[in-house]
Amino acid sequence: MYFRSYYYRHTFILDKKGNYKTNTDTMKSTTAKLWIITVALLLSLPSFAQVSVWPGDVNNDGIVNTVDVLYLGLGFNTQGPARNNTSTVWQASQGSPWNDILPDSTNYAYLDCDGNGFVGTSDFNAIQQNYDSTHGTIIVDPFPLPDSTSPAFYFSGLPDSLQAGDTITIDIFAGSALLPANFFGLALSFNYDTSLIVANSVSVTPDSLLDSPVDRIFLLSTDNNNSGTFDLALTRLANAGGSTGNPVTVVSQRILSITFIIEDNLIGKMVAGPLELSLSNIRMTSKNLAKSSGNTDAVTLPFVDVAASVSMPEFNNLRVYPQPSNAFVIVDGLAENGFATLTDLTGKTISYQAVVRDNKNTIDCTQLAAGMYLLHIETRFGSTVKKIMIEK
Repeated sequence: MYFRSYYYRHTFILDKKGNYKTNTDTMKSTTAKLWIITVALLLSLPSFAQVSVWPGDVNNDGIVNTVDVLYLGLGFNTQGPARNNTSTVWQASQGSPWNDILPDSTNYAYLDCDGNGFVGTSDFNAIQQNYDSTHGTIIVDPFPLPDSTSPAFYFSGLPDSLQAGDTITIDIFAGSALLPANFFGLALSFNYDTSLIVANSVSVTPDSLLDSPVDRIFLLSTDNNNSGTFDLALTRLANAGGSTGNPVTVVSQRILSITFIIEDNLIGKMVAGPLELSLSNIRMTSKNLAKSSGNTDAVTLPFVDVAASVSMPEFNNLRVYPQPSNAFVIVDGLAENGFATLTDLTGKTISYQAVVRDNKNTIDCTQLAAGMYLLHIETRFGSTVKKIMIEK
């Protein structure tokens, strides 16, 4: 039962214990309960306001690959909300979306691979660390197929012939006056015969046309020795060094140089056959993320006098060990004295040059940085090249 007082304009309610209370008290209690329920629901459903980031999958397509590098360059040097979990370990991490998005609606939170609230070099490192990792369903990032309007990418500076142990550097050119190559980011694959090229000897150097003090780049390269595929990606950096990052237009110009080493023992691996090289999967992005492709190239390089280059008995017993090494390398098994020169993969002579004798010779490698080197040995009968792998 209740009594109404028009003077106070409140409703008095008689509760079960015989106490009177106003409807105002009841409304306050109900409102408080509603707020508690609302807050509880919001706290229990945080994913509606967050994104799930896999470190390195910048375009959120389910796989870490060269395309992620192209996306990362577009958001370089930007800032946003950091995540609670600042890590590049391959696992999902929840974070708040940023205010910035790329033209295809990719949120910048995915570019922040390590979760520190800044798009920079450490995020590029996360791509390298987690390369080829996958999660969920892979959604192929669409690039158009090349056609007659696509620019050409092609080899240049090719040697007339090859022989065992050669260190080869060839150039990759792009574009023409009619069909220039325009891009902010570029990804491509260099394909080779794994039986003819030394494992882990493929390396790439960008031309100064792409990498300058004003317009720096990220360059990622990864070598799959099993398939003979060397994938690489490079991107200009938006906002790098205070600039806005400029696209590049290439007209019959060199963009990259690729270096590799021919196997020094080809017996049983070929019958005077050529080395086949090709470029494939050429993908480009503009600064507004417009996507295009390039026309590919393939070449064959012949070998000269293969049998003579691989069957010199003077070097049949030559051994260079241990491989890899972090201190000293032994050269053993020469048929006679010779002269040894140590170079890097570009042919630049390292400090070591000495006479090697027809017994055990020790090369001090303690001062060398980790990497691959070439040991050139010359005798009066001829010459050979052995690779040396240094690990620290």
